[in-house]
Amino acid sequence: MWRRAARRSPSGVSPPGSASGSWPGAATCGWGCARSCRSRPGADFVLDDFAVTDLGPATGAQACGTLEVTPAAPAFEQGAANEVTTTFTNLEEVAVRDVAVRLDVPEGWTVEGDGAGSVEPGGKLVTTWRVTPPAGAPYGTYELAATASYTAGGAARTLTASASVRTLPPPPAADAYASDLEWVSADNGWGPVERDRSNGDTGPADGGPIVIGGRAFGKGLGTHAPAEVRFYLRGRCTAFTAFVGVDDVQATRGSVEFGVVADGVERARSPVLRAADAAYELSADVTGARYVDLVAGDAGDGVGNDHADWGEARFRCS
Repeated sequence: MWRRAARRSPSGVSPPGSASGSWPGAATCGWGCARSCRSRPGADFVLDDFAVTDLGPATGAQACGTLEVTPAAPAFEQGAANEVTTTFTNLEEVAVRDVAVRLDVPEGWTVEGDGAGSVEPGGKLVTTWRVTPPAGAPYGTYELAATASYTAGGAARTLTASASVRTLPPPPAADAYASDLEWVSADNGWGPVERDRSNGDTGPADGGPIVIGGRAFGKGLGTHAPAEVRFYLRGRCTAFTAFVGVDDVQATRGSVEFGVVADGVERARSPVLRAADAAYELSADVTGARYVDLVAGDAGDGVGNDHADWGEARFRCS
């Protein structure tokens, strides 16, 4: 069974509940909403040894709650309904009976969903929306913006949050190297997936040439197990081929298993390949597939040194 690559948090961003920030796509309440505090004379809020004192009323009513926007996938298919979830959490001391959550989408897109409801203190209002980009929407990045409004203690309060999604890249119209195509998503066990070079360190474009068993490849993908790279083909391709193996930068250690998955069905798998093994020719019939995933697994013995190369990775398309 394949083990999926871990997704990493963006550098400098803290998860929900962290004191240093909030998660992308989420809006949080201010200092005044926090309740898990121990008392200290003269302090209105205490976190560890850091005290905050109220300097007076702020203009407008402080919303005590959180709002998150969570797309079901990082890339949305044009002309099809895609799911987005909004989650409003009530951190007020009282129930709010008139919560209204709205999701705004780019011009020309459509959205369906009902974000109205009542929420008890500490409760959540979770709404699933169906968001459809136009069939001709260009490949690009778009913002989805949510607003939650309600009243508490007779005062109107508002929270906002947003998330970004991409539309699908255009599928190949002819034979194409994988490294020349935009992928839908890419998970990698160490640093980013590299184009036409081996996996390096944690930065982009920091790998060396792709070399497997002494054989160099000018085109291909450099990954590190566990890895999964997804391509959108929209049924236009018939075959995938590549020479796979552990990159020669790992002289004595590393073991990887390679696979090709088309629309959720495994179409090809390599034997376990180790450091210094010759490149293995992997081929798969992907006729009619909408999505193809290139998967590199750690062969069950851990991910250390598993620099997984896809030399001359290529789709046959028309």
